Amino acid sequence: MKNINIKNKRLIVFFTIILIITIIVLVFNRYKNNKPNIVNDQLPPSTPVSNIPVQISPLAKTIVSDNGEVYGINKKNGNLTRFKTDKEEIIYRGKVSDYDIKGEVALVLDDSNLAEIVVLNLKTNSQNKLSFVSLSPIVSISLSEDGKTIYFLAEFNITQKISSINAVTIDGLNHKKNGETSAQSLKYLKNDMLLLFEDTHAQDKSILYFYNVSQNKILFSKFANTFLISPDGKNIALKTTNGIEIVNTTDFQSGSIKTLSSNRYVWKNNNNVVLFRNSDQGVSFAPLSINPLRLLPFKVFAQNTSMLAAFGFIEDKLYWQNYNEDIISTILEP
Repeated sequence: MKNINIKNKRLIVFFTIILIITIIVLVFNRYKNNKPNIVNDQLPPSTPVSNIPVQISPLAKTIVSDNGEVYGINKKNGNLTRFKTDKEEIIYRGKVSDYDIKGEVALVLDDSNLAEIVVLNLKTNSQNKLSFVSLSPIVSISLSEDGKTIYFLAEFNITQKISSINAVTIDGLNHKKNGETSAQSLKYLKNDMLLLFEDTHAQDKSILYFYNVSQNKILFSKFANTFLISPDGKNIALKTTNGIEIVNTTDFQSGSIKTLSSNRYVWKNNNNVVLFRNSDQGVSFAPLSINPLRLLPFKVFAQNTSMLAAFGFIEDKLYWQNYNEDIISTILEP
């Protein structure tokens, strides 16, 4: 009888150990399967661009030109700057509230005088000031694709949160009002279309309006936390807490893909958006093709650092900022 009890106890201990091992294996496999799908290969080369901190809000205002020059607002002094490897080249000296650049023309809104739009010629370094005293304060500016028309939000009413939508030729001679809006910023899109963004400072409650200036009306609207325009202006990438939505700017058809762990993204070309995420492994990226809508696995491209902002691509070269506020270029290939 004693031997039987000992045998039973040994069996209980044996099966208990087997059960514990099985549970450990199951938990490990579940953790492994739930880890982000990140592929590690040889890391691509990166090159320092500048160690001068650039203001990243609003991010869409940081511009990478065709020759790889980064334009933005210096975080420390507010100057409009062309960022170089070892120095700051000041384009406009002053506390810049808003700006836009198309080709060799830059528009500047100086915080010290919100009744004035400064027009800069980047080639000759000359400037012209357009004054709109009766429309002060001006809150947002954008230049048409052909560089001939300035669109701006003005007469901001802080109580009603309303601004007027305005257009003026770049010489300042022909001014026209085009209605009112509750948006705080605007961006010229194409074909008399403006993007008006109303930031409500609440997740998934801000609104992007597609506004036709010739018809003076809103054609379409979408909730979004941020947005970026494709290089050809044919699509808009919208970011919400659920993921990325791509909206066609002609017929407003859209498609979305869920990606909860990525909050930085940038257009690489007209057909691809690139998403970024920070993790313990470093910074990883994942290409998102828009036709068909398909997200590839995330792949680490920078270790022992994290990403603060992604600015844009010139071909396969990404311009981005790490948490040390250094601007870096990295060749990223799919």
